[in-house]
Amino acid sequence: GQIDEVRIWGKALDASQVRMRANTVRLDTSTPTLSDITLASSNVATGWAKSGDSLTLNFTSSEDIPAPSVTLAGASVTASNASGNGTDWQAVHPVDDVTPNEAVAFSISFADAAGNAGTGVSTVTSGDPISVDTTTPTLSLVKLKSNNPDTTLAKATETVTLEFTSSEILNKAVVTLAGQTQTIYGMGTSWSTGYTVQSGDDAGTSPEGMEGLVLWLDASNVDGQNNTTFNDGDSVNQWTDLSGEENHAKTTNNTYSPSYKENQLNNKSTVYFNEDYLEFNDHSDIRSVFVILKKEPNSPWRFFLGDDNSYHFHGGNGSIFANNVWLSTNISNGKVFQDGIEVNSQL
Repeated sequence: GQIDEVRIWGKALDASQVRMRANTVRLDTSTPTLSDITLASSNVATGWAKSGDSLTLNFTSSEDIPAPSVTLAGASVTASNASGNGTDWQAVHPVDDVTPNEAVAFSISFADAAGNAGTGVSTVTSGDPISVDTTTPTLSLVKLKSNNPDTTLAKATETVTLEFTSSEILNKAVVTLAGQTQTIYGMGTSWSTGYTVQSGDDAGTSPEGMEGLVLWLDASNVDGQNNTTFNDGDSVNQWTDLSGEENHAKTTNNTYSPSYKENQLNNKSTVYFNEDYLEFNDHSDIRSVFVILKKEPNSPWRFFLGDDNSYHFHGGNGSIFANNVWLSTNISNGKVFQDGIEVNSQL
């Protein structure tokens, strides 16, 4: 409160013994308290904090106080009062590799301007506890096996099982097996998942794994040596067949050799044809053809696949890459797709 009157009884004092100043004197005998004490983590899993996350301690004092002393997660932290009102306080601590891996502890020591010390605080008034975990989990005893008599092999309908042990309890582990996200089973530190092998699963990892494949031409490996023998712009006199069937596409006239181009389609290598051609062995029993190609902008589709007597794929200078005037009847009577859309009706 304020001293607004002074009375002295029983003894008169002279002027030399009483000196009053015009300043206001405040009496403060109240002990400050803290309320609304909360602790939060920036981690998505709010009950945990890992290296790189932040721990934030918020609290409110019952009166204006100087900056309190705060210890948070084993470190001394400066509390700030952004509003300047002296009552709303916040302390933030960045978690790093030296932060103790344990339940987060804190303490707040405080006093008001008159020196009345409040009771130290080390618990929140609301909210759940937070634990620090800066240890990266590891896997061990990782085993991949099948139920084939030879556990290193698996054929269609057989099951491949992946088992592993984690160094600590895992949350939301995701396992990809055979190119697919699999359901994972287990608890604590022991886990497993399985996959039933499908026919054709071996295709794609290697051209030779595709049953019935007779020709595979890949511009990323024109020479069969990952293009180590080519420089940008070189003529292509042979395009190596990667199917294992030795059906290499070769030039019979160097005047019409296509060229090797780097960083073209999606920054990948291509073989560029400009009225050029390569030849390979004839095949009369082909059932499926997959082609990735791109024509020059504003140019019509032209012939790109056939034999000495017919053009099996020829756009006829049209807007689609196949025209029934030029197509083999085996193709026009089948299914033709361009950019994933069936175009037979446009042939």
